[in-house]
Amino acid sequence: MNVDTTVQEKAITFSTDAKLYHRMRQVLVKEASKENIQLRQSYKRKSKLAFIKQGRYFHAKQSKRANKETKRLKTYLGSVKRDIERKVENPNERLKSLLEISERILTQSKIAKIKSIVFMLRKWNVFLKVNLIRDMSLVVK
Repeated sequence: MNVDTTVQEKAITFSTDAKLYHRMRQVLVKEASKENIQLRQSYKRKSKLAFIKQGRYFHAKQSKRANKETKRLKTYLGSVKRDIERKVENPNERLKSLLEISERILTQSKIAKIKSIVFMLRKWNVFLKVNLIRDMSLVVK
């Protein structure tokens, strides 16, 4: 049986979504622990709470509060990224690529060119045909 995977849904998120910040922070902390890098703070509990609150606030249509939590998640990611950069002079290939991806995630905006946007962490270099529709939801063709 053949399955046409072109029409299957992809695990993508919007480019400034809180899930990207939260997941990238988790991946960086995990990689830092593998490399025996002692971080000042991993923001594990704070990040989890902020991520949950952000989802609740958006569901309740309290977008100002939700955006505040998203900004907090972005701050946590930036702090972990800078801490790793401070403590490692020569990062290995995996850590170096993760730091580059996190830099792209932190600097991207809603208006950036589609080809330079990171939509998901697993296959971040896959280019997708994306159309922005009405309330900034994503439709993948």
